[in-house]
Amino acid sequence: MSRRALIATPAPVIALVLTLGATQAAAQSRQEMFAQIDTNNDRMLQFTELETFRGTVFDRLDVNANGFADPEELEALQEQAAANGRVAPGAVDPTRADGDGDGQISRMEFAAAIPDRLRNADSNGDGALSRRELMAARR
Repeated sequence: MSRRALIATPAPVIALVLTLGATQAAAQSRQEMFAQIDTNNDRMLQFTELETFRGTVFDRLDVNANGFADPEELEALQEQAAANGRVAPGAVDPTRADGDGDGQISRMEFAAAIPDRLRNADSNGDGALSRRELMAARR
């Protein structure tokens, strides 16, 4: 299996915000996740808030505390996200987060690598995602 297939990104965590849930529990989880990311309580997700959240995810992900997301750590995140039904196995290409192309993903790279579908959802270009923009991104 290639490194690309083994690696994941916190996009599965953000996908939780974007995916439709069939149950009340799933809806509650999305609301809680949104509230956790929306630290300034403006009912929008600023890209800076997403970067901060992704940094926090990285800190939990980097279990060996070496400052890089290792393939084993990323594989574990992918497996957890798939087991929770957040994303299909291998659906995310985290190598895109390797901004400097050195084959390692640092905390800074990981935090700054906001998925294109979220950047593209910012229809008015204000650097934030409203609930309406998030809903449109789910389609």
